[in-house]
Amino acid sequence: MSDHRQIHFALKCDKPKPTRYRNIRNMSWDVYDAELCARIGMWFGRVDTPADIERELDAVNSEILKSYHTACPERRLSGRNRMPWWNHDLKVLRQKGNRAFHKAYKSGLEQDWQGTLGVAFAQVWRAHINHQEFTKFLDNLKLAT
Repeated sequence: MSDHRQIHFALKCDKPKPTRYRNIRNMSWDVYDAELCARIGMWFGRVDTPADIERELDAVNSEILKSYHTACPERRLSGRNRMPWWNHDLKVLRQKGNRAFHKAYKSGLEQDWQGTLGVAFAQVWRAHINHQEFTKFLDNLKLAT
């Protein structure tokens, strides 16, 4: 069996739950500090036995977690990695280029290879590559070497 053109499908019942995460780098530390001070404040609890210590420790830990959840909300991890530069126009141009390629391949005529196919792929290339972005890319390559 070849894996060249795999067929991917998903049934609705097989869809996994979305992955959720908290990005601590984007956490609002001011909100966390304010929440924690408001929830705990001056913590005076009566501690006489080891059970009291455990009870107070559980209360403080739960308040710390609540403050953390308020300051750093959960985000849903998107399942698709979309390219920001890809749009509908590029999709249409790619389809035209593929059609021209298949037409030229099936006919075997030189004029098809140089005519329609060249124009289609030139349009895709011009639409896809912005001159300034391309020069930035080349400058980064020069810096890397």
